[in-house]
Amino acid sequence: MLYNSLREIGALFLLELRYASTSNSSSSTQTSGASSILGRTLANGSH
Repeated sequence: MLYNSLREIGALFLLELRYASTSNSSSSTQTSGASSILGRTLANGSH
């Protein structure tokens, strides 16, 4: 179960990096959005 959540976090992180690299103009907003999703996934996985 922990392995699956780690895989999801890795996929989200790769998506975040892809968004940041493709759109430099709005990278700050998209990065913060992806980071909040990452934080929520981490919080859900720890419980």
